[in-house]
Amino acid sequence: MFVDKQNKAYDQALRIVFLFFKQKTAYEFPLRLVGSVTLKTVQKDRPLATGEEVYKAQCAACHAAGISGAPIFGNADAWGPRLGQGFEALVQSVLHGKGAMSAQSGGQFTDFEISRAVAYVANAGGGKFADPQAPAAEEK
Repeated sequence: MFVDKQNKAYDQALRIVFLFFKQKTAYEFPLRLVGSVTLKTVQKDRPLATGEEVYKAQCAACHAAGISGAPIFGNADAWGPRLGQGFEALVQSVLHGKGAMSAQSGGQFTDFEISRAVAYVANAGGGKFADPQAPAAEEK
């Protein structure tokens, strides 16, 4: 379960907090969001996602159209300078965030699955990176 501004749980929690403070004080005051909580379950028995599956689920929203300066999927001119940094540097940029792209580590996909997506996207843009292979213990 992810809690965000579009989620009913978020709205309900905010109302409960507001009503609690309204009863405790004689006046209303604006509440500001100062943090967030993400709850997720880890499915250890699911098969690992391919790079294409991760791209479609997590990356395509920005990289398909070039939103916020994201290099467009398959555009060799946009990807060329980035490919020169090497595969590991690209993976680290994705995992930890760079520019308008937030960190992708810690979401619904493992860091290994994210690295598969990096190879998939980079290779579509002219890269020649090998698809990362999972250690024997991880592969399902």
